[in-house]
Amino acid sequence: MTTSPDTPLVVPFLGARGYLQGPSMLEAIQGHRGIEPQFTFKVRSRFTTNRLDLCATPRDGVTPGAEYHWRNPTNSGCLLVYPGPALDPEQRAPFDETLITGPASIDGERISVDRQPPFGLPTVVVSLNKHLLHQIWPITQPGRWVFMALDMETTPDPAQTLSVVAEKRIASSLLARSSIHSGQRRIGTVDFIWR
Repeated sequence: MTTSPDTPLVVPFLGARGYLQGPSMLEAIQGHRGIEPQFTFKVRSRFTTNRLDLCATPRDGVTPGAEYHWRNPTNSGCLLVYPGPALDPEQRAPFDETLITGPASIDGERISVDRQPPFGLPTVVVSLNKHLLHQIWPITQPGRWVFMALDMETTPDPAQTLSVVAEKRIASSLLARSSIHSGQRRIGTVDFIWR
């Protein structure tokens, strides 16, 4: 699917949140252009509007709030994501994260689910990773874990256990990188920061 300049997407806020979660934005973009097995999605700033503007080229003097890069054997590309004017009424979707984290099991620095909960892969990975970080890295200063980036090399096998493994924690900057596994195969990474 091609994207014309400034293609708008409307994304519902989850639960009572007053901002868009990174996985919600990513799943909306993938719903619009299709899911590529290899992609990188990075969020630079918080989106407090329910509208995303997808652009193939940069806007003059404006830094995109997020970027979606994809690659496959025949091509690659990038969409820049800017917050657009909020649309009224703001849409909301119910979201109970315990539907993801409740069935999960933690073993050391690994959190796993035997079958993927009824949410998109980005939402599942981010929720699992956040839950894992809260369990293994108690931070006393004010803040919360914030999603920064998801880098996938391939899609998971639905017949395999999906796991997230904490691999790198940088205490000085409160950054965390975890790897994503389908069965024994490493399929990607997810980055978080405490702020």
